[in-house]
Amino acid sequence: MAKEERSRKEVVIEYSGSKLRVEVDEKGFYVCPLCGALFVSPRDLVSHIIGHALGLPDNRRASPERP
Repeated sequence: MAKEERSRKEVVIEYSGSKLRVEVDEKGFYVCPLCGALFVSPRDLVSHIIGHALGLPDNRRASPERP
């Protein structure tokens, strides 16, 4: 099943006085609206979105290659 075909519902997460509208997939994972990454908790998703705002994903080092 392709990513786009998954059934998702929209939920609202409140964080520090702000409301974020995000999607939850059929397995209960929160979906990042910026990159599509999946998270188990709203707190993890909010931390990830803050990382996007600070530019952290752009500056992260590459994964190590295994021999």
